[in-house]
Amino acid sequence: MAKFPLLAGQIILKNSSPDSDRFVASPSQRDLEAIMNNASVGIVFTQTRKILRYNPKFAEMFGTSIDGLVGLPGRVVYQSDEDYEALSCAASPFLSNGKPFRTETIMRRQDGSIFWADLISYLVDPADPPQGTIWIIIDISARRASEEAQRRTLLEINTILDNAWVGILYTQNRVFQRCNASGAEMFGYTPEELVGLPGVILYPDQTSYEELGRLASPLLAAGHAYKTERQFKRKDGSLVWCRTAAQAVDPEHTDRGTVWIFENIEEKRQAQEKLDAAYAEQQLILDHSVVGVAFIRDRVVQRCNRRFAEIYGYSAEELGALTTRETYLSASAWEETGELAYPAMARGETYSAELIQQRRNGEPFWVRITGKAIDPARPHDGSIWNMEDITVRKLAEEALRRSRNDLEIRVEERTSELAGANRKIEAEVIERRRAERRLRHLAHHDSLTDLPNRNLLHNRIEEAISDARSTGRGFAVMFLDLDRFKTINDSLGHHVGDMLLRKVATLVTRALCDSDTVARIGGDEFVVLVREIGEVEPLLQRLHLAFRDPIRVAALELYVTSSIGIAFYPHDGDTADRLMRNADTAMYRAKAGGRNAVRVFSPDMKEAAEQYFQIESSLRRGIGRNELVLYYQPIVDCANGVLSHMEALVRWQHPTLGLLGPAEFIPIAEESGLIGSLGDWVLVAACRQIADWRATGLWTVPVAVNLSGYQFNDAGLTKRVESILAETGLAPSSLELEITESVAMHDVERTLGTLHALHDLGITLSVDDFGTGYSSLAYLKRFPVSRLKIDRAFVKNAPTNANDQSIVKAILSLARSLSLEVVAEGIETHAHQDLLRSIGCDLVQGFLISRPLPADQLAEQWLAHNTLPDPMKKTAVRGCRVRCGLAGYLVKDR
Repeated sequence: MAKFPLLAGQIILKNSSPDSDRFVASPSQRDLEAIMNNASVGIVFTQTRKILRYNPKFAEMFGTSIDGLVGLPGRVVYQSDEDYEALSCAASPFLSNGKPFRTETIMRRQDGSIFWADLISYLVDPADPPQGTIWIIIDISARRASEEAQRRTLLEINTILDNAWVGILYTQNRVFQRCNASGAEMFGYTPEELVGLPGVILYPDQTSYEELGRLASPLLAAGHAYKTERQFKRKDGSLVWCRTAAQAVDPEHTDRGTVWIFENIEEKRQAQEKLDAAYAEQQLILDHSVVGVAFIRDRVVQRCNRRFAEIYGYSAEELGALTTRETYLSASAWEETGELAYPAMARGETYSAELIQQRRNGEPFWVRITGKAIDPARPHDGSIWNMEDITVRKLAEEALRRSRNDLEIRVEERTSELAGANRKIEAEVIERRRAERRLRHLAHHDSLTDLPNRNLLHNRIEEAISDARSTGRGFAVMFLDLDRFKTINDSLGHHVGDMLLRKVATLVTRALCDSDTVARIGGDEFVVLVREIGEVEPLLQRLHLAFRDPIRVAALELYVTSSIGIAFYPHDGDTADRLMRNADTAMYRAKAGGRNAVRVFSPDMKEAAEQYFQIESSLRRGIGRNELVLYYQPIVDCANGVLSHMEALVRWQHPTLGLLGPAEFIPIAEESGLIGSLGDWVLVAACRQIADWRATGLWTVPVAVNLSGYQFNDAGLTKRVESILAETGLAPSSLELEITESVAMHDVERTLGTLHALHDLGITLSVDDFGTGYSSLAYLKRFPVSRLKIDRAFVKNAPTNANDQSIVKAILSLARSLSLEVVAEGIETHAHQDLLRSIGCDLVQGFLISRPLPADQLAEQWLAHNTLPDPMKKTAVRGCRVRCGLAGYLVKDR
């Protein structure tokens, strides 16, 4: 082959010389000429880049005659001039060095079609390049087409592998040689990581790896696929259930490798396990159901539970193909049931009936059946039936019917006898109830004017005080006394005086707002409770107009005036008695000033100062003399009423003034600097009381103590609290400390330090009066507090006021987001309790649960029922019953 092109070139050259007509070929040259003319490849000779001569195969290859291209430039057989020039540049270095040049390129036939060619070129004489170049051309279009088809097939296979949702891995000698992305991802690897690793890494242990090899190898060697479901190990060590199929590439030569397909069935396995568990659970329920249940298709029992078999007296095996006809006494009854049941089930309804059927032994019995189609469109294809044996009930009903008939006869006879007696008793009961209502009314109302009396007025003022404490809004008490009424009564008679009082009661009542109350407390004295301070002046104007005209009484026209004294809560008193007393004092000042006047209670400033200093001095002595006492108010779980903890509230047992509430001396203590020693006393007393209760074996809960701003800002607070706990021997968990929202935000960084120090001791912390201050949520989330206490101002009207209710809900939502408990204060009605329970409030405190109680009453009402046999015992006796104060109900401690 190496010499042939050169010899062929020489022949072409000689035959193409000027003396070619005189050329006579030798025998060897004639053989070469024959070979070239019959060669299966195209051969062409070019000189100075022009075609000089070519063989028949070349002419055939390019679709031309034997001399059709002679003399033309070589570029005419190329796809483009650019291709021709590029190929010439590539061939030149080889040819100039006497080396052959070979390449594959696209060439163009004379009809414009193209084909791939394998091109080989030689210089005729490397020593003399101008002699020309021999080109051998082989048509490789078929091979290139085959290679392109193979490339596309390989690309398609790779695309399928790379995008398959199943894992596909190829191993040789149980080592991974290739895998797709899904296969690598399934086991937590990248394809690059997995290639080259031994197959054992995917197995939970060596044993399972070897076991699979023993099972798979014989099948793969026999040309069979190996399939299994088992757990494989991921890169992170976790296990995954896979369905696996393996096939040897060449069963006769297993060392050529194996293709493995993995399908992740972890979720399917879990779903199947849940389904199996649910099926087992349902089967257990069915097997122990008191109602017979059966699945029926085409009126043949396909499956049933144990009770169904018991009802009809068959065994489970006998029921396997039982037709429902066998359970009916007659064919007509069976057909009638089908005519009624299947149309109803086809409408998607549940068919229900009570009828008589028969057991296997022919015994008739009553049964209640209900049936529903699985698919209403095809009710005969499957329906579920419930069967309940109601024989006993039917027999009882029949017996009852007969008994009722007999009884009705006897009842009719007695009815006429009892009717008269019943009417008499009903009349007596009605009269008695009317009398009881009248007595209850008289107990709280004035018999002459039917206005509330002193008792009812006192209660309503107390309610107003409670509301005012919750809302922060004041109210007024007006003491109204008729001028010169005694003269009218003495001169015109008591009956005229009584009628005048009733007229005055009507006039005053008409002038009031709906929320106000007027009461007659004796003689010509009336007291008005004005719930809104802003209504005092308009009410006085209305009363002035009402008394401006004469009042007609028994044909008389009487001009009546009144003297009015007013006391405001809380400025003029914080109890009902004090407000009424001060309003009475103001009324007498009005009378002393000439009657028909209004006076507002205003104590002399000197008297007020003297009283202030007297209280301050008495308080200073009282702290040292232990005149202070602690009351305790329970705080309970809103959901079940279980006692959570209690709040310690200080009172002052004044030697002469009696029991004083905190509002009467706490402000004085704060102004005089006594609040520090008072606060210390409260802390010590509360801790000692808990210790005393525990020493007597009583069950206890933590006690909350409110810290004043003075106490909280004391740098020695933490050490003082720690000292008190050590002195009383209490655990920090027995104590809860409360600070108001305004105190907490006064100096935030200092607050954070103090709160964390107390929290580190193990003390529970809470924010009191939450919502009345200006908390920053950015700081609040940093406070180590456990509870927020909603101020009573928001709770009071929450059941009826949408704004207050929204505030309460917002505080609850905020607390939940910060994982804090919420205590709602001021729970005084069941409406409060129901609302807070419905919106998920944690804890509640207020008069509905219990008023603040002295220690002995608190222990008796709340702790005594939880006495522990061993004072050192840490856990309360469960199952105790706790009385929740004014609510008057019992809750079970769970």
